[in-house]
Amino acid sequence: MKEYIIISGEGYTQSPSSQDVENQQVLGYEFGADENDARESFFKRNDWQIRAGFLRQNAFAYQIIRN
Repeated sequence: MKEYIIISGEGYTQSPSSQDVENQQVLGYEFGADENDARESFFKRNDWQIRAGFLRQNAFAYQIIRN
């Protein structure tokens, strides 16, 4: 199994000057056979993400490569 970081493009933060800024947020980490497997597994194991309003189709899984 490969390790993936799960990122959402649905993030917001506030700048030091109090302006809203769109950003990406790290939702968590998951293992899977590929990107889709890791993303689906992540949302099955962390249903609070869906209850909080994050959408699966806006989440991306990127493989973590360790040396």
